[in-house]
Amino acid sequence: MSEEEREEILKIREAHKRLSDVIVRGTDYHETVKVRGIDGQESEIEVRPVNDEEFCTAAQTAGIPVRPEVDFGSNLKLLAALAALVSGDPKLGKVLIPLETSKIGAKVLELSGLTASPKSESTASSKASTPRNSKSS
Repeated sequence: MSEEEREEILKIREAHKRLSDVIVRGTDYHETVKVRGIDGQESEIEVRPVNDEEFCTAAQTAGIPVRPEVDFGSNLKLLAALAALVSGDPKLGKVLIPLETSKIGAKVLELSGLTASPKSESTASSKASTPRNSKSS
């Protein structure tokens, strides 16, 4: 094996390390995303990966066809539907300022391995085990 091939394999392993960690941890894995509500208060929303069935349900809820050629990352309706799904609150988008649900939806896509390149560490959130929808101080 050449040095270039070895380096390429190491890069691929690193890129998939986060997804592997999520798979090993199972469904209990979660992170938090900080969002600002319409009341001006900052809150933390617990975000977890979704499975195929949940992803398809969220896409159907948002009225989006599930096809590979659709750019899910830029579709705010889907991101809002994913945020509502993982938060357990279908009215979440009504209490957050505009585009905050997209932060949550984007984190769900990332944790679920549905983004183009997984991040090693997210700047929008941190690992946590706080209760769902808890207010931060």
